[in-house]
Amino acid sequence: MSRAARSLFAFSIYVLVASLSFLAAPATMVDLLRLPPASDGWVRVVGLLALVIGAYDLVGSRAGLLPYIRASVWVRFGFAAGVVLVVASGQMPASLLVFGAIDAAGATWTALALKGEGTTVAA
Repeated sequence: MSRAARSLFAFSIYVLVASLSFLAAPATMVDLLRLPPASDGWVRVVGLLALVIGAYDLVGSRAGLLPYIRASVWVRFGFAAGVVLVVASGQMPASLLVFGAIDAAGATWTALALKGEGTTVAA
């Protein structure tokens, strides 16, 4: 497994753990992150979506799918930017920035690994 694939694999484990947390204990996650009140159903839908993303990341990383690994960098930076905008607009609490920061850090790790392997994120 390449270094870039390993970075996405590690990130997929984080996403899967986070998704299972939202699925198993939605109220606890909402309280822990000081998110606005939401029904357990909506929080679980977010958990399901994260589970799908984590599964894609896991499969893409294990198969070494370079186009997917490259695309994941931009998607994760995009998610981080979106979180910043939602928090800056006052729609969500600053505690959500943790998720954006983790995505940005993971994307940076993968981008650097791609560069170290002699490939680019844009290709």
